[in-house]
Amino acid sequence: MKIVATFLSGFILAVLLVGGAWHISSEYNLPRRLPTQIPFDSQQWKEGGSGVKGQMHRDAIRFLETERPSKSRIIELFGPSGYQESANLNGADLYYIYQVDLGQRIGGKPFLDKIGIAFHDDGSYSHTTKWD
Repeated sequence: MKIVATFLSGFILAVLLVGGAWHISSEYNLPRRLPTQIPFDSQQWKEGGSGVKGQMHRDAIRFLETERPSKSRIIELFGPSGYQESANLNGADLYYIYQVDLGQRIGGKPFLDKIGIAFHDDGSYSHTTKWD
């Protein structure tokens, strides 16, 4: 009888642990999975939502670091940013900030990462940074 009670207790504990882990991973999207990556396309970026931007974020950053476009060219390629930050940070005077959805969810709602494209006072490209 003691063996059956021990087995049942262990089984119930295992079910609770597996169920809890499954719930946490599905609710909070753990481990964090990156969306499928696709090549940067200016038209798709401008027309798509944060999920499309999340699919292009790696190639977009590579493009920015390679091409180093001016502030006016960024608007042509990426469209207006949702947010601009004025800062004297890392030698940059202005950041255009774009939100991207990399698939992380908190309470079922998307937690959006950001790509910041920094410019010098004269409008020339400084650098790109990403944060959440």
